Amino acid sequence: MKKIFNIMGAALLLGTLTTSCEDWLEMPSESKADSESVFATVSRADMTVAGCYTSLHHQELGYQLLEGTDESASKESNSKYNVSNYDYTNLTGMLSNVYTSMYKSIEYANVCISKLGKVPVSSEADRIHVNGLMGEALAVRAYAYWNLVRFYGDVPFNERPTSELNTFESSRVSRDTIYDHCVRDLQKAVELLPWRSESYLSTPERFTKNAAYGILARVALYAAGQSLRWNLDQVPYDNSTVRIDRRDDQKRVRELYQIAADACLAVIQKGENDLVSNYDQLFRDLALKQYNNETMFEYGWYGANSIDCRTGYVNGLPGSGESLTLGKPGSQMMAIPTFYFEFEDGDQRRDVSVCNYALILNKAGDTYRMNTYAGMGVGKYRINWKS
Repeated sequence: MKKIFNIMGAALLLGTLTTSCEDWLEMPSESKADSESVFATVSRADMTVAGCYTSLHHQELGYQLLEGTDESASKESNSKYNVSNYDYTNLTGMLSNVYTSMYKSIEYANVCISKLGKVPVSSEADRIHVNGLMGEALAVRAYAYWNLVRFYGDVPFNERPTSELNTFESSRVSRDTIYDHCVRDLQKAVELLPWRSESYLSTPERFTKNAAYGILARVALYAAGQSLRWNLDQVPYDNSTVRIDRRDDQKRVRELYQIAADACLAVIQKGENDLVSNYDQLFRDLALKQYNNETMFEYGWYGANSIDCRTGYVNGLPGSGESLTLGKPGSQMMAIPTFYFEFEDGDQRRDVSVCNYALILNKAGDTYRMNTYAGMGVGKYRINWKS
């Protein structure tokens, strides 16, 4: 009998140990960041929203897609030249990288917008913080969609996390619809976000009310303006239907212009941002990664924590060679000669926007050379302004 009890006791002990081991093995990882645990506290939610910004900038935005304007042209028959002439034929790698990057930010923002309402708050300060995080997520989503529409036209549109979708397929959605959603998101963000002076943020590398108003004005102007359009009802899309036009609803166009004007007025009346008195200083500060009164939002491009954006590499000071102190210039975008003469005498913007000299660099010493009108570079981003 004693032996039977010993066997039963051993069996019970083994069973208890097995259950305990199973429970231990099934404990959630403390380092696992799933969509539930990351919104368990305000601090974790803050870090998650900060992650929305990671893909919001892509170096190709400045390196390729923003090159070739009415004021500049490429001196090479390369991708920068192609983009400025609406030729995207051989740019599939660059185009898909930016496209994917923007949708990644949108997915992160969609998750945050879906989950932030469940973050537990224990104080008024927590409530203000979570409201601000929701405003940031809305602004990030609108900013990413704005980039997509202005570079790709009518694109797939979604405002829900992919985990909540029944299908991953989407056809093109009218840019007018997308822009209206972006305007709505930014108007909501403006309500939720604190002004810079009242913010829990210490850097303009994340959205505040100031920045949301600024982007709202820009998006509203794009939404009201003209762009290349084609017939979305015809698939495959017919190139012969392409035209430059604005939306048909003129009442909405007037509303959008008023939204832009009101957003600018709100920033002016608040008085936290102002134009710098010296146009030259504005771009010197960019080169030195310094903020000033004009700074509203500088994520990824120029700030103290900026990543590689190649600004000034293709659209900066002309030059050749390489020096120990300044590195290597090599402008590929040149200012159109007639642009220099479009400024009135005494306009301080001319000699900043257009650079009439080049740098000849070598390790023994750097020298300057005057350029002809046909060889003037984009003067705002000069390698010799960096520290």
